Amino acid sequence: MENSEEDRSTSINELKSECEQIWKAVHMAHKDIVKTEKVQTSENVTNPILAICQAKEKRLQAEVEALKHKPLNVLPQKDDILKVVMKDELQTTLKQLEETLSDVKIRKNELQDELHRTETHLHQQQELQEAILSKMETAERGANIGLIREAEKKLNKMEKYAEELEQKLAQFLEIHFPVPSVEDIESRKGKRKRQTSGQATLDQFVDGKQFVSLKRLIKRMSKKCFESPHDPYIIIEDRYWPPYIELLLRCGVIVKNPQNSQYIKLTPFHL
Repeated sequence: MENSEEDRSTSINELKSECEQIWKAVHMAHKDIVKTEKVQTSENVTNPILAICQAKEKRLQAEVEALKHKPLNVLPQKDDILKVVMKDELQTTLKQLEETLSDVKIRKNELQDELHRTETHLHQQQELQEAILSKMETAERGANIGLIREAEKKLNKMEKYAEELEQKLAQFLEIHFPVPSVEDIESRKGKRKRQTSGQATLDQFVDGKQFVSLKRLIKRMSKKCFESPHDPYIIIEDRYWPPYIELLLRCGVIVKNPQNSQYIKLTPFHL
């Protein structure tokens, strides 16, 4: 009994030692394989086409080796047995083809259902897009009409406001800056006579001429600005009352042409 247990333990130890040796051999082989793969990987990085060709070559070699070790199926020589074998093979092939056909039909039906769902979804999306575009056009038209009406209202208000301002300005100018009277002319004449003889006197532009009001002067300059904004200057004529010209210049309402002081224009406050 004791001898059998000793033999058993000895056998176990021998198996363990053999397993350890085999494991060491496997471990060393694994290291060699890893090193080889690293070298091949570095080469493949530099030349990927070569790596693909090498992989194909290995696959073909493996197929060749598999065909070499595969036993050849020798057909029987008797006709009866040969017919039975061929019949079995044909039935097997027919069964496989029927299964394949069934799978193809199922896949075809699935694709047709998916196509129908896709077409339905596409049609719904197109209808939705048309509805959205129609609503956008309607909204844009309504917004444009609203903007136009609002702009027309603002324009009407501004026109009325401009007319009111123009009327108030005309009343103000008629009251406070009317056409020069005879007393104003005589007073101006007395002042101008005391000036040097080299300067123009009032008699040179008063006799036989009618002065215009400040209202008409400003109106003419405004009209000139609208009609010819590129050339808004007007010439200072004798019928313009000089104190009014001087007043407008001092208040900054008009400016003279820097190249010719005989031309004046309204100050462009809007610029």
